[in-house]
Amino acid sequence: MGYTIVDGGLPIKTYILELTDDPSGNFGTNPDYIEVDPTTSNTDPEIQYTIFGLTNGQDYTFRVKVVNEIGESVPSNDAFGTPATVPNKPTGLSTIPDDASITLSWNEPESNGSEIISYLVEYSTNGAFDESTPSSTVSTTSEIISGLINGQEYTLRVTATNEVGDSFSSATVTVTPAATSSSPYALILDVLSSTEIDLEWSPPKDTTGGDVTGYLIERHSGDGVFVEIATTIVDGTSSDTTYS
Repeated sequence: MGYTIVDGGLPIKTYILELTDDPSGNFGTNPDYIEVDPTTSNTDPEIQYTIFGLTNGQDYTFRVKVVNEIGESVPSNDAFGTPATVPNKPTGLSTIPDDASITLSWNEPESNGSEIISYLVEYSTNGAFDESTPSSTVSTTSEIISGLINGQEYTLRVTATNEVGDSFSSATVTVTPAATSSSPYALILDVLSSTEIDLEWSPPKDTTGGDVTGYLIERHSGDGVFVEIATTIVDGTSSDTTYS
């Protein structure tokens, strides 16, 4: 903080810088204080002094007294300030891949005394980040990134910004956008008994959105309403496209 001093005609012995975090600005009878060496002023009529050990985000009220051989001056007018630093880095990144897009979400970090005003979302195809890396700026803790290439792996990170500056970048996450495949076809049903059937089908012809990882099997009893009865997991064997 800075303040201008009038010495009253006698050498200044010290300055008393008082501070309080009382919400009403009340200093009380024994406020916290710091003695400031008058030699720090040199010949500059306005003295700058940095106060350490404060709490980021806490509102403080300050005032200054001058001490000479006669005694203490009356306090200066009050000054107000709230210390702050850059935010913590975002954490908890999670992704949902979709057709040519990715939904990215993260946890809001500690703002450290100054409200977060924006987030920079960067997405790279080679895992490296520089000024040419595609990015977007948002004010919320999620972003839908569109116009991507299905099957291409992307590396993403997020940086938070407040009035003081930018946080460190988050840890990265990797994700690959993908479209749903085309439908299985050539479904063959073999009735084995009144309670048992075998199913066999051919895999989708279009899997450009990504490899098939499983199948959902549904049935209906003539009412047109399909109900899920099983799911299968593709494991590279002949059973991938059969169900009993």
